[in-house]
Amino acid sequence: MDNTFERKLTSVLKEDQRPSGGIWYYVYLKPKWALKVWKHTEYPEAYDHPTVWENFVVPELKEHYKLTDIQVEELKALRYSMPRGRAGQAAYLPNDPTSSKWYISHGDDFPSSLSADAEKKTLVNAFNLIGPVLHNMVEYQTVDHEKMDDKHKEEIQKIIGKVPY
Repeated sequence: MDNTFERKLTSVLKEDQRPSGGIWYYVYLKPKWALKVWKHTEYPEAYDHPTVWENFVVPELKEHYKLTDIQVEELKALRYSMPRGRAGQAAYLPNDPTSSKWYISHGDDFPSSLSADAEKKTLVNAFNLIGPVLHNMVEYQTVDHEKMDDKHKEEIQKIIGKVPY
């Protein structure tokens, strides 16, 4: 596939408009779910879910739910209690973000109040993957590794209250 147009487009885009990989979570901030995205271009330290959970999600949950320090320590171990995934490129040539397919991986466990198809589109927008989508260069992957853990889901509800999965 000829990606000349996309290469030209990417070369003139500002850094924050270029396609980016990264980590995402749906975080339950009562009364609603919020998509939280950490693009590698903006948060290079956000390279995996444990890091993102402990350094970004837990502090937000602490603030939102007014948690105690003891609850925060318990919460740190529950990184698989909310829907999550990642976006990235399977392989690429240096300095050429259009040289391979992008992927959005998830556990196929989006919050039941949200449409999975609509949320996939939201993730495409969040990671600036509209251009690659238009060129059939984005795959949606259901990955067991990204699925929520039932025990974590049970334990987090003891800390923050009922979560409408």
